[in-house]
Amino acid sequence: MNGRHRNLGWSSGQFAAAPPDIPPAFERRAHELGLTAPTYVESGELRRWCQDNRNNYYIPEWLLKTWGISVNSDAMRERERAQPSIRGGSTVPRWPRGHQRARPVQPIGQRQAAGGW
Repeated sequence: MNGRHRNLGWSSGQFAAAPPDIPPAFERRAHELGLTAPTYVESGELRRWCQDNRNNYYIPEWLLKTWGISVNSDAMRERERAQPSIRGGSTVPRWPRGHQRARPVQPIGQRQAAGGW
């Protein structure tokens, strides 16, 4: 449960605060370029960005169809396999709570030289 949003006041009857609304990368880029939905199609800069990022970010389907840009859905799956998910899909093994990894056994002389455990 570490790393997830938790409602620490669950017993108070109050709802957890909603996470902040962050616009998708496409909308952020369109805003940076000063575009609105009717002017998306006319922007060459936005079209180049969409071609470069079509397999990485959400781009409105109608815009992809208008420009004739195809998306490789397998590319996203391959990327997810290459990078661990931020939702706990880490490839690093974890020990269950309350369990500790066994320490390597050292000869007594080395333990004393190292200052004990």
